[in-house]
Amino acid sequence: RMAASRSPSACVSGSPPTSLVPEETIRQVTEQLPSGKKLRTVSSKLLTTFPLNCWHEKAVGALKDSSSSPIAVACSGGADSTFALLMIYAAFPHCRDRISVLHFNHGLREESDKDEEFVSELARLLELKQSIYRPSSPRTKDDEGTLRDERLESFIKFCKSSKTKLLIQGHNQDDVAE
Repeated sequence: RMAASRSPSACVSGSPPTSLVPEETIRQVTEQLPSGKKLRTVSSKLLTTFPLNCWHEKAVGALKDSSSSPIAVACSGGADSTFALLMIYAAFPHCRDRISVLHFNHGLREESDKDEEFVSELARLLELKQSIYRPSSPRTKDDEGTLRDERLESFIKFCKSSKTKLLIQGHNQDDVAE
């Protein structure tokens, strides 16, 4: 979890607001990008707003200690996970060739395919590897817990098969379920 610090003294630019970046803002910015170059610029600007000293110490430590092992970033296309992906991309440029973007399309909402396209285009523009997942069998339940388990099962299989030791999921600090 790449949680921002809540302590104003721990963050040079002040304590980040509860909702860091509105989802619609990220979508609008990304939809207007003709190339990955501008997206890389946006991620760098985000990093100046939320520098590493604003991140949770354990998250920074895990990323710094990842040495040469692959890194997976789960991205739903929502604000939290998109923000996390852009921040990891900007803060750890030496890891970019080892980052894989993972997305699980549950297919439950009209926007599900658009979310998948958004994440796929984001990974393409950043020149990152990507893996897209969909349910492997007919769904019998669609509650949050079951959906979360389904996502995590796919992501853990990916991590095991690719020897990835670090799976990053972007959630706000108040999201206790994840």
